Amino acid sequence: MSLPFKNTLENFGKVARGFHWITALLIFVLIIVGFTMGELGQGPFKFQVYGYHKSLGVLVLVLAALRLGWRFMNTLPQALPTHTQTERFLSKTVHVVLYILLIGMPLSGLIFTWAGGYPASFFGLFDIPSPIAKNHTLHEVFQELHEVMAYGLVGLLALHIAGALKHHWIDKDNTARRMGAHPLIVVPLLLLFIGGGVLAIREPIEELFGEEEHSSEVRDVESYNESSQEMHEGALNSGLAPDHESIMPWVIDSQASRIEFSVEPSGESKFGQAVSGVFDHWDGQIDFDPSHLGQSHVLIRIDVGSINTGSEDRDAQARAPEWFDAAQFSQAVFESESFQHIGDDQYEVSGSLTLRGKRLPVHFPFTLKISHDDDGDEPARADMDADLSLNRLDYGVGQGQWENGDYIGANVELRLTVRATRSDS
Repeated sequence: MSLPFKNTLENFGKVARGFHWITALLIFVLIIVGFTMGELGQGPFKFQVYGYHKSLGVLVLVLAALRLGWRFMNTLPQALPTHTQTERFLSKTVHVVLYILLIGMPLSGLIFTWAGGYPASFFGLFDIPSPIAKNHTLHEVFQELHEVMAYGLVGLLALHIAGALKHHWIDKDNTARRMGAHPLIVVPLLLLFIGGGVLAIREPIEELFGEEEHSSEVRDVESYNESSQEMHEGALNSGLAPDHESIMPWVIDSQASRIEFSVEPSGESKFGQAVSGVFDHWDGQIDFDPSHLGQSHVLIRIDVGSINTGSEDRDAQARAPEWFDAAQFSQAVFESESFQHIGDDQYEVSGSLTLRGKRLPVHFPFTLKISHDDDGDEPARADMDADLSLNRLDYGVGQGQWENGDYIGANVELRLTVRATRSDS
């Protein structure tokens, strides 16, 4: 007699068995990939692995919801005489928590992906729209929660598998067989799970015995932050430009000023990433007078190591030699050469941008609104807004395998918002 699609009091049906074994395969693969993909070298291949990991996680979420719905629509096979009361209680408890994790893990992964500003694509077929804005704190919290859930899932699966093996080998009952267990299915999956379990326990062991190395890494990061802050507070504010004695200088209001950027993938990759962020540390000298554009001058220096995209891993990658190479080229420098008034509050500036040691001409329009003091005589505050596009490849930013814009586009959109007040000196 052929196996029915729906469950009976003696056996699970074809649909329930299919949900069980397909989900088991996906979970074991996700465990292995999840505990190893962080160690992959930075590159497009890592983007692909992360993309497929997210896609498989979403697939598990869909299967878990369908499986849960099917479970409520069907009867469950009766407990066997060999099942003790304790085993029945443990079985129900483990199954409830497993369902919570099968739904909670993908959701936590999506939330920390969205909060980090990363895309969530389903096998490149479509992007899952984010219901939340980029949020660094939320990203960190749900990333940690996702990892904790992963360890919890490994532990629960170990209990689940141990119980099934106990019933099959010790009790010699029909528990495993009525879910369709067969050596050709069980052995490969068991090997996958063992591999995932080894990877899961390896990381905390390495962290425990690698504490000294980790402390050294922390000291390196702290040292970088200290040197970066020193540069921000000192070098950026002194000796930045030639004297322009006839032009009264302006002082940049760092709290109301921002340098923002965004990049869209320009290729046809399934898992290309849109990246956006700001530079936290920058300053400069502004000597500008609309009535004396010929004597006006602006010099801005940006600490490229202060890049902030909302993800520490992504920021560290941006500072690496393939990208900004912040260790060797710590600053990007813009210096004006000439200004032109093109009407009302509209101006154009021509100058140069030096990045990664390469100096190239830039030219862009900007809007400048100057507010006067209470007497209406002297200008007191200036607000400047500008948008411009740069090709990162012109400056050698993103080398080697990153020169292809399929994953991170070559065209960078910059948004400059500067507020400055008149200096009394």
